[in-house]
Amino acid sequence: MYLSEFTKGRNNNLNILRFIAAVCVIVSHSIPLSRGGDYADGLSVYTGGRLSLGGVAVGLFFVTGGYLIAKSAETKKNFKNYFTARCIRIFPELIFVTVILALLAGPVFSVLTPSNYYKDMGTWKYLLNCIFVLQHNLPGVFVENIYGATVNGPLWTLPVEFMCYIMCFCAYKLKFFSQKKFKYTIPLAVLAGIISTCFFNTFMIAVIRPVLLFYIGMGMYVYRNKIVLEQKMGILSIILFIISILLKADIIAMYFFFPYMVYYIAFGIKYKYDSFGQKWEISYGMYLWGWPVGQTLCMLFGGQMNWVVNMILTLFIAIGLGGVNDYVVNRRIKKYTERVRKKH
Repeated sequence: MYLSEFTKGRNNNLNILRFIAAVCVIVSHSIPLSRGGDYADGLSVYTGGRLSLGGVAVGLFFVTGGYLIAKSAETKKNFKNYFTARCIRIFPELIFVTVILALLAGPVFSVLTPSNYYKDMGTWKYLLNCIFVLQHNLPGVFVENIYGATVNGPLWTLPVEFMCYIMCFCAYKLKFFSQKKFKYTIPLAVLAGIISTCFFNTFMIAVIRPVLLFYIGMGMYVYRNKIVLEQKMGILSIILFIISILLKADIIAMYFFFPYMVYYIAFGIKYKYDSFGQKWEISYGMYLWGWPVGQTLCMLFGGQMNWVVNMILTLFIAIGLGGVNDYVVNRRIKKYTERVRKKH
């Protein structure tokens, strides 16, 4: 069966994969947050900092997002419908978390008095995170933590993701969703991958890799009626991915084997846990809350702590806060959008 047949409906493992990816991000971050920036998860150490467990997780978000957002572009068709859907997905939870951290949690955790905290322009500049103008610190918050005062490090992926949304919509409007036209973009993507691998530092590689994986996801949507998902190829992609990582060929692993492996696990395997995450959408909320929760725990433990304890506590708290996000933000937005649809 072709990918186009597997991706019809909601019978897939996407929700549980996103949840696992959010867990992996928290696990990856708990080590440097607890022990300092010189420490990293085992995969990052093994690959010389090129690929971390969190990097694999972010890659999963982007490579599946490329397919789903491309599908959304064709479904929504016009600018207003497409970007309204995208903004509803990304901004409300981001604004909710940012405002709580800046205006409620910040003065509690800061070494400054509440009066001085609210007078400091850094407090109000932090709210610029709501519109992707990244601000990493709040006045007096986490200043004694071993990692440093960064309040929510993973936010850098969100403007990158939104840039991918723009790229996808432009590709759709310029008719590059045609298989005949899309092939002309492939050499540019390959060139970008080669240049980033050969000439850029590890941070830039980490930034460009999600964009290229999103592009690959778009390509898988464009060629969905030609891509066959089968068990042998799926198992082979998993084996080759693991072998490539063991050989420290992580670039090959992520660009050549990772996309097919993810799509096989998400859509192609026989057993699907499609009921997972149907009632509670918490993965994005976990992603937004994980870092500040980990930093808060380190602060409460004197600035540093055992990373395993940090990881376990952060996971439980972030899952709970992800549920709060869903209840307070997502469900009310769903009710509002449903009322708007009924009126029209």
